[in-house]
Amino acid sequence: MKAVKIDVEKQQIYEIEFVGGLESIYQSIGNGCDHFENPINFDSKKHFGNALYCDGEILFRTYDIKGGFQMENWSVPIMNNAIIVGTDEDGGDIDHDIDILDLKTKINWIRVR
Repeated sequence: MKAVKIDVEKQQIYEIEFVGGLESIYQSIGNGCDHFENPINFDSKKHFGNALYCDGEILFRTYDIKGGFQMENWSVPIMNNAIIVGTDEDGGDIDHDIDILDLKTKINWIRVR
């Protein structure tokens, strides 16, 4: 299935192939992620929604922070990579339907030294 990766090191947003399941989420986020959270859900025109998954414990590993991003009207940034996956009404993973070009215009990158 298709997911969107928000890559803070490359400062790029692009589509990836996504198998689904926990291990695939960890691998797709990368940077040593072994616990994820879903702080943001985006609307969908085709299905239940689009979930943003990010590293839920990155602030405990500040030495691993590669960068971050923040969108308009967010009060808190997301640190390190994230993925966006479509979700069905049962919470299962499906293809995303995010407009990647639109998403690119709304993200502000955060650099770390």
